[in-house]
Amino acid sequence: MTLIITLAAPWAIHQSSDYRLTFGNGPRDDAASKHLSFICDGLMAQVCFTGVAQVRLGSPMTIDWISEIITQAQGMNFSDIDEIASRIATRGSQSVSGLPVSSRMLTVVIAVMERGKEPRLVMASNCERFDSPRTSSKTNLEVTSIKVTEPRLFTFGWDIAVPDNDRNDLIKLLRSDSENGVIQEAIADVNKRVAENPASQGYISKECMVSSLRPNLRSHSMNFGLTPGNPHILLGGTDFSQIVKTLLPPGKLIAIRQTAGVSATANELRPDPPPEGEPRTFNFVTPTSSRTGIVSKFGGKLDKLIIEGMTGSVKLRKNEWVSATINIVTWEAGEPARISNDSSPWPPWLTLPNRPSIDGVQPASWDYSFDVALGPETNTLHIRKMSTALISTLEKPLAVLEPTEWFEMVAPKDGLTLIANVGEKSITGTIEALFHIRDSPDVKR
Repeated sequence: MTLIITLAAPWAIHQSSDYRLTFGNGPRDDAASKHLSFICDGLMAQVCFTGVAQVRLGSPMTIDWISEIITQAQGMNFSDIDEIASRIATRGSQSVSGLPVSSRMLTVVIAVMERGKEPRLVMASNCERFDSPRTSSKTNLEVTSIKVTEPRLFTFGWDIAVPDNDRNDLIKLLRSDSENGVIQEAIADVNKRVAENPASQGYISKECMVSSLRPNLRSHSMNFGLTPGNPHILLGGTDFSQIVKTLLPPGKLIAIRQTAGVSATANELRPDPPPEGEPRTFNFVTPTSSRTGIVSKFGGKLDKLIIEGMTGSVKLRKNEWVSATINIVTWEAGEPARISNDSSPWPPWLTLPNRPSIDGVQPASWDYSFDVALGPETNTLHIRKMSTALISTLEKPLAVLEPTEWFEMVAPKDGLTLIANVGEKSITGTIEALFHIRDSPDVKR
């Protein structure tokens, strides 16, 4: 069955797959990439699978026919992930239909980041579901999906050897929004320990590939180990691994060496040109928002969170990042929280609307998202980064922008963490935002 580890939150999806290949008659020493990424305008997705990598010698490899399905999808709506998953389910059902029940397991997981939409996980499987226990392998693969609205950890495949303490450590890293590299190394370490655990029975390789997707449609991948294989990267419906294959001598494989890479959509790949033009003034107004009782469900006294609004202005030239303080945050801890379950010290992921206006125009949404870590002496509040763009179109006009320009706003600039001592005075901090103007030729008036 091998192993997939997926950490998913609204601000990032991190996903690993090991390199062990499982054939119709069980695991073999062969190893190759079971990772596939594809990019098109406004969408980025990462595909991993666990289960049958090849039904029998000479039959198509699972990763190859998945790549073929996605490549052929350029003839339809390429961003229709549900249709792609449906085709994967149909082809997968055909592939494993002749195998015995004990060895026909196949699970394909697609992590999706799409501009302007909530992140999603889509799965085609004959034995796994997102929110129910694993079942015995069925004849047909079925498609299920979930929207990622809070931090979640999923493990698919031969996951019985993944201990609870490792699961808890990974979800804490996800909640704290650690850097991609930190989380990727942690996932790779867990994968290695699980592979070395006798309970894995040789179904998991110590090496793995880990990828991270972000809402800004950037991805970062890291290979841990030295494994022969052919990584698949699809850009606009073209599988570049297949092009590379034609350049290799017969029977030769690419060696996947320790490396890292960053991918982005076409617009994001272009580096910002130097600042240009005269500075333009943008006036901003942010409201005041507040929330109480964030941790009251755990038995603590009502704490208070106040995000105080401000009025100000910022001057910037095109392609220039400029920062300014847009909110003052006050966080007051309540009584020590009485947590009954020490293994789940975090409340759910929470939001607080605080919609600003730029030159009188408001973004479609601007909800600060935050976590609260509870302790007997201190409570910690962490506000995550978020971003939005106001475009010079008829729907969201900004008079100082050209028709094809974007005005971007990102806050907090470096994240914001406040630690309040329980029973003492509140702690105060500021939210600093980054502002930017850039060209977006895809936007038409």
